[in-house]
Amino acid sequence: MARKAKDLTGQVFSEWTVLHRVDSSKCGNVRWLCRCSCGNEKPVSVCNLSNGSSKSCGCLKNKINDLTGQVFNKWTVLKREGSNKCNNATYLCRCECGEERVIIGNNLTKNKSKGCHKCAVTGENHYLWNFNLTDKEREINNYRQIPGYQKWRKEVFNRDNYACRICGSNKSGTLNTHHIEGFSNNPELRTTLSNGITLCETCHKDFHHQYGYGDNTREQLNKFINQKEN
Repeated sequence: MARKAKDLTGQVFSEWTVLHRVDSSKCGNVRWLCRCSCGNEKPVSVCNLSNGSSKSCGCLKNKINDLTGQVFNKWTVLKREGSNKCNNATYLCRCECGEERVIIGNNLTKNKSKGCHKCAVTGENHYLWNFNLTDKEREINNYRQIPGYQKWRKEVFNRDNYACRICGSNKSGTLNTHHIEGFSNNPELRTTLSNGITLCETCHKDFHHQYGYGDNTREQLNKFINQKEN
C-alpha cells in the first residue's frame, strides 16, 4: 500500500509558504504549490523543500545582492529596476545633482559610472571654466541662454556668409561666433552685431590658446588676423 504523503499545507520553508498539493512531476515527485515571500507562486517538489535546495522563486538571490540604498561615487541607488537584455540587474539611481538614470549594477560596483554627464566634470576642474565670470553670470549657466543670443548668432553667420573670416572655412558644424570685445566684461555688447565675428573651430581655439578666455579685445583679434595672413 502506497504511503500517504505528509500534508505540508501552511508550512514555511525559507521564503516558501506551502499552499496546497498539486499534480506530481513527470518523474513522480510529489509537488506542492508554494507562495514566495515576494508573492510569486510556483510548484515545488517535496524533496527540494525538505533538503533546502529551493529557498525562493529566485528573488532571494536578488535580495542578497540588492544595491538599493548604497552609494557609488555620485550615485545613490533608489531601487531595483529590472534586468537588461543580457540579464544584468539594473537600478534606478539619483546623481548628486538630482539627475536620475537607470544603470547596470555591474557598472556601479566596478566603478564604471561615477556620475551623470551634467556633473561628471564641472566647476573649476572643467577645461573651459572661465575665472573672469561673476557668480551672477554663472547663474545663467550657459551664455547661449541669454535673451537675443540666438538671433545675434544667426545675424553674425548671415553677415559673414557662414564662413570663417580668417581662413574661409565653411564646413558645417565647425563654425563659432566669437565675441570680439570680451563677453564677461562687456555685457552691453553681448548681442551687438558689430561685436561678433565668425571663426572656424580651429581658428577659434588658436585665438583663445594665445590670448586666453575673458578680457579679449579687438586689438588682440587684429593681431591674430595679421599673424594668420602673414
